[in-house]
Amino acid sequence: MISVSTFKRDYETQQIARAGRSVTGYVTEKSCHNHGRVSYRYVVDGNAYTGTDSASVCGLQDCTHVQEGAEVTVSYAATQPALASCASISQQRSSVRNSYYTMLWFGAALAFSLWRQWRKWRMSLADGAA
Repeated sequence: MISVSTFKRDYETQQIARAGRSVTGYVTEKSCHNHGRVSYRYVVDGNAYTGTDSASVCGLQDCTHVQEGAEVTVSYAATQPALASCASISQQRSSVRNSYYTMLWFGAALAFSLWRQWRKWRMSLADGAA
């Protein structure tokens, strides 16, 4: 089942992809034992923001070799600078496109499965009536 958090993440990704800007951010902390997560800080119009992503999303090869203070390019929604990711804007657009394809294929598979079950049910009714 697709969770609410997935839809929230997709919405945020769409916002960044639609009206994204980029700025240089800096790694403030790394947590390699937690799926290679890195935290970063970036400034937009004099306001500081923070974010967290995996090192690979940020374009960093390996979390263990990341130094605090390392530069990352942060993509953020121009209308909501707190919505950000260190994935590039083109990666954000690709992610949105892939999400749509995934939902389309999932929906088609679900519809096909329901159709087959309905058809089996109808055939069992027809066999029972004969």
